Amino acid sequence: MRASWTLAVSALYTTTISANDMQYAMGGLDLPGTMYACASPSITCTDPSLNNHDCSCTCTNGLTFKQPVPSPIGDNATACPSLDECQASNVQCLEREQALEVQLVSKQQQLVNREKTLSAQLAAKQAELNNNKPFMFLPMTCRVETNNGISNSGTAYRRLPKNSPRECAQLCSKSGFFFLGDGTGCSCGNTSLGTVAVPVAECSTKCPGDPNQTCGSPIRVMVYFKYYI
Repeated sequence: MRASWTLAVSALYTTTISANDMQYAMGGLDLPGTMYACASPSITCTDPSLNNHDCSCTCTNGLTFKQPVPSPIGDNATACPSLDECQASNVQCLEREQALEVQLVSKQQQLVNREKTLSAQLAAKQAELNNNKPFMFLPMTCRVETNNGISNSGTAYRRLPKNSPRECAQLCSKSGFFFLGDGTGCSCGNTSLGTVAVPVAECSTKCPGDPNQTCGSPIRVMVYFKYYI
């Protein structure tokens, strides 16, 4: 950007340079031993660059002189950095940005891991609370026995000579359900049985430990589900 400076020379040898409403009075041009004045009342001087604040002016009578021009960025301002300095600063900025991005990804991963940990702790605590809650097993359905007493993740039959709903419930206290079959069979599980339901009357074998209850039959199982009170 080129700045145009106007030098006004009066009969009293007073010269003024103005730029953006700033004036710089430099008085008469006093060369050693002699006072000189321009023959023309005013001349125009062009500053070749903002980095060179000397204005070289020539009057119409052939007199040439240089006069410092006030810097538009102030006397104490720092000069613009070189291209190498700008590039080095840009590299440092990019390096800081990359380092911050790495830190951000690390913090995000730490947050995800922390959420997983807290979720697992919450699930464990909920399970602990559920285990401490009072519960009871209630008979729900009579179903067809499959796979020799193992029905969709249920454990294999435990043969209880004095089998009853209460005795089987004690063995299966940590499970979601249990089923009784063939009189003395007791099996625990935590997922849906997925077998065919049949009328309750088909689970007609009396339990050895409690004749008032039925413990399935040779090809049927009586299913009890856990309910928290």
